[in-house]
Amino acid sequence: MMRDITIACFLMAALFLGGCASDMKPSAAQTPATTPGAAATPPAAVLVPPGDTSQPEPGTMRIKVYRGSNDAKWLLPEVFQVKKNDHPARTAMELLAAPPHGSGMVGLLPKEAKIKGLWVKDEIAYVDFSEAIAQSAGSTSERLLVAAIVNTLTEFPEVQSVQFLVEGKRRATLQGHVDISEPLSRSEKIIKR
Repeated sequence: MMRDITIACFLMAALFLGGCASDMKPSAAQTPATTPGAAATPPAAVLVPPGDTSQPEPGTMRIKVYRGSNDAKWLLPEVFQVKKNDHPARTAMELLAAPPHGSGMVGLLPKEAKIKGLWVKDEIAYVDFSEAIAQSAGSTSERLLVAAIVNTLTEFPEVQSVQFLVEGKRRATLQGHVDISEPLSRSEKIIKR
């Protein structure tokens, strides 16, 4: 028990210190066109405690992502404070690809899935995944995965819907269950309040 507390304290200290390095500029590998989708949590991402309504620190922004609930019935929000950047939707997808921090939450993106592209045009976010996004996981998992991506990206006011692409092409479904052939809009009903 004491060992677990020590490890948890060490990890929290590392996250805090990582969040203090706000003068670092993103490298070319972190630009919107080339960042892998299944990357670890961005180093300057700090989990915001649930219910914290304070303003973000100067030079930072808050990004909300949605995770699956352990019972596979709901989406649960997780909020991070990150350094302001020119590609917040990309940052949101990187956070979504990282393991969840909250209890009772599960990650939904397959670890092997990569984001090949992400852009917004006419209030539609186009997100292009590698073929690995299509790993069969069942209808419930696919429903939660699609809803988590759509609800995460529609947190941004410039995004009203999300068009899924796999290897640059539209598909009827990701894994055979949820129709993704057209842009999908946000669903508040699946979010547990």
